[in-house]
Amino acid sequence: MARRRDRQSPYEDLEHLSKKEAELVTEYLKERIYATITLIALLATLWQTAEHHSPVSAALSVAGTVVALWLAIGIASRMSYQVVNGKRMNLRIYGAILRSHSALLLPATPVLFLIGVSALHILSLETALFSSMIILLLSFAGFSLLAGRKIHTNFLEIVITSAFEIALGVGVILLKIVAGH
Repeated sequence: MARRRDRQSPYEDLEHLSKKEAELVTEYLKERIYATITLIALLATLWQTAEHHSPVSAALSVAGTVVALWLAIGIASRMSYQVVNGKRMNLRIYGAILRSHSALLLPATPVLFLIGVSALHILSLETALFSSMIILLLSFAGFSLLAGRKIHTNFLEIVITSAFEIALGVGVILLKIVAGH
């Protein structure tokens, strides 16, 4: 399928990256999308039981989840480095890895903001959690549409591919909820 080149996208410069740079960007986007899906599942669980949570406990759950994901990437990176290189990773490299993977923390920003607004009694915690799920689902859909636009020339193909990816994402979220996230 031909790539669309007639319109500029905000990610146009990505096409000019080296193979190694493109692999890194792919890895970071994958992690951010995974964090988004994980947070949506957590938010759905919190939303279902909002009456049993305070804004503080909900914020701690969200922050704890994304920080745990971020640290898990750091641990996995360190361990895989040791396996491949047969030596310990120095602190400078480890710090650089943690900084480079900090985009994992971004999906929590609007969620924590809305939970903070609920702590001020401007909206209910249930509304904040539901609104956060919608924001993150729209973010997920945006990534899917952007990806579809980069590889498909036909609008219908973009919509069908994105609808399929969104359905898979929702399926993963439902699985996480049923499994008791």
